[in-house]
Amino acid sequence: MNAFVQRILDKILFPILVLLLAPLITSLTSKLRTGDWFGYLRGLPSFAWILFGVVSGGWFLTSLVLRREKSLRLTGESRAFVTRQPYRWIELGEILYSGVVWKVPAPDYDPCSAELGRIREIEPSSVEANPVPRCPTCKTELEELASFWGGFVWKCARCGFKKKSRDSFQTQAERASKIARRKLEETGGKLC
Repeated sequence: MNAFVQRILDKILFPILVLLLAPLITSLTSKLRTGDWFGYLRGLPSFAWILFGVVSGGWFLTSLVLRREKSLRLTGESRAFVTRQPYRWIELGEILYSGVVWKVPAPDYDPCSAELGRIREIEPSSVEANPVPRCPTCKTELEELASFWGGFVWKCARCGFKKKSRDSFQTQAERASKIARRKLEETGGKLC
């Protein structure tokens, strides 16, 4: 089944069907027994209507909260941490991942290293890929646009390169960072 159709069924039609199932069954039973579609519904006690409203409202609020949590997870707004600021960044190189170029810098915490012309040993665990990838054609930073149907479209403002991705820059940058760390471990501190 098409992923789009499956998503429509899972996210829209099935929840609405479940929400309307109780009144629909009650109405159908009412029509079969009394000949009136709303006879049973009119006869329901007020607590049943209140319970139905509370359950419907709870379902609606829960879906809003879950949707917001997912959007925060995608944008990284839910993360809060404090790190030590480096003195400068040393450019280790670039890696090609997911069809785009990721620059990989490493932090340098020693202010004397630049003056003395030395570069300290780079810890692979301190390496992170830049959160914004570059175009594989012209090396310009890409723009990220949310797609209407889910996922993202990455565009180059300079040459018109376009790529669709299910994941955000942030998610892909984390994966590119893992690959860069592994390459550093394998090569002993060199990316290329």
